[in-house]
Amino acid sequence: MIPIIVVGACGRMGRAIADCVLLSDEFSIVAGVAKHEAKTPFAYPLYADLTSALQHAHPKRPVIIDFSRADLAPQHIRMAQDFACPLLIGTTGHPPEHDQLFLMAAKTIPLVFAPNTSLMGVLMSGLTKLASKVLPHSHKAITDIHHIHKKDAPSGTAKALVTAMGGTVDVQSLRLGEILGEHTAYFVSDFERLEITHRVSDRRVFAQGALYAAQFIFNKEPGLYDMGDVLNLNLGI
Repeated sequence: MIPIIVVGACGRMGRAIADCVLLSDEFSIVAGVAKHEAKTPFAYPLYADLTSALQHAHPKRPVIIDFSRADLAPQHIRMAQDFACPLLIGTTGHPPEHDQLFLMAAKTIPLVFAPNTSLMGVLMSGLTKLASKVLPHSHKAITDIHHIHKKDAPSGTAKALVTAMGGTVDVQSLRLGEILGEHTAYFVSDFERLEITHRVSDRRVFAQGALYAAQFIFNKEPGLYDMGDVLNLNLGI
C-alpha cells in the first residue's frame, strides 16, 4: 500500500481524500497535519506540523499531499526534501517566485504541482489547447466560477486555461454560493461559437485525482511534474 500524509487533513479536501482512501485498498493515510483539532475522531493520528508527522511516519517514505495554503509551500517543500519524500502540491494562489522554488525542489524530490487534480479538468485544458491552435483568430474568453470561500481569483484552473489558450484572454471570475467549480472556455467567430465547459458536482473528483497523482509520483525519479504528465497527455499545463 502507498503511505500518505495529508496536509490540511481537517479541510474540505483533506476529508474528501480520507473518504476516497477508505474505499481503496491501494493507499493508507499514516498521518495528517492540521492546525486545529478535529471535531470528529480521525482514523489516523493528527499533528500540528509536517515535521512531526514525518517523524511519526519514519522509516516509511510517504507521499505528502498538500491541500493547505500556498504560503506554507516553502516550508513543506523543505520538509519533503529533508525526509526525501514525494510531494503533491494541490494548493492555488501561488506567487510567481514559487515557480523557481518548485524547479529547485524538483532537483532532489519528485514534485507534482497540480492546481486542479480533476482528471476531466485536465482533459478540458488539453481540448482547449487544441481548439486554440485550430481557431487562432477567434475571440477568446473564460468564465471561472467557484464557491464564496475560495480566496484566489482567477483560480489556478483558470490560469491554466489562459496558458492553454495562448496567454491573452479575458477572464471573468465569479464567487457564488457553494459552487465547487465551473469553467468555460469560449471561442467566438462572426457566425459560430464553441464552448468547452467543465463542472464539478462533488469534491471527491479532486481527491480521486490527487490519489491518482500520488500513485504516479510514488517511487518516481526527482523532477517537476503536472497532471498532464500524470495522465501521460504531454499537455504542458
